Amino acid sequence: MKFINILLGVLLTVAGVSFFFYDGQKIVGTFLILGGISFISEKLFFYGQDDKRREKIIVNAGYSSYLFSLLWTSIILVLFHYGVVDNPLNGFLLILIGNVLVFQIMAYYYIKTQP
Repeated sequence: MKFINILLGVLLTVAGVSFFFYDGQKIVGTFLILGGISFISEKLFFYGQDDKRREKIIVNAGYSSYLFSLLWTSIILVLFHYGVVDNPLNGFLLILIGNVLVFQIMAYYYIKTQP
């Protein structure tokens, strides 16, 4: 069952890449890529974890990712204000990518550091 779930996440990511590069629908492609990466990382990170440890990791990763997402959003807004990011859609996609993927990174960090 784990293999099928990972395969579905890979197919979702591949579909997102094809939308992003070949069909010209960058927003839909970005959503599909982020969904596929989140799906794969959840199945890989939390497979075989007991409930108490999983809950503790999710809470700690949620707190850390919330703080980082506030900082990341502020940085992108400052970059947009000074003209480094000139398209509002690109700024929105950078904010979305940072906020979605930081939870996966923090969850991986807490899985490796907490006993």
